Amino acid sequence: MFPRVFLPSGSRSVGDRQASVLLPIWVQKDWGKWSAFGGGGCQISAAGRSHDFCLYGGTVTRQIAPTLQLGIELFHQTADGIGNPATTSLGIGAKYDLNDNIHLLGYAAKGIQNARTANRYSWYTAILFTF
Repeated sequence: MFPRVFLPSGSRSVGDRQASVLLPIWVQKDWGKWSAFGGGGCQISAAGRSHDFCLYGGTVTRQIAPTLQLGIELFHQTADGIGNPATTSLGIGAKYDLNDNIHLLGYAAKGIQNARTANRYSWYTAILFTF
């Protein structure tokens, strides 16, 4: 369990102008080169364009090489605002370890529920620093 606080956005067009809190519970099981994790939680919003919603998902990963891990994820989120439908997506991800402290991350997902209006595609790339 790791609660998170989302601070208000300074933008009128992106994010919410009020703070919100996410209260998740996640579990993980590792065996050999495989790992599975998932869970869910609810985000409680003060007001604004968003309202309270819940999310949950599950992921399975496999260590393909000493420096490369690949995974697949199924994710669902209930409606997060008036007129916003619930969404479900299926995604794939990768983590490549440059060394013990620097990791490259990549993720791409396609919406499979209400994709035309809520979540057609999602993606990100990132650098993760660990200590």
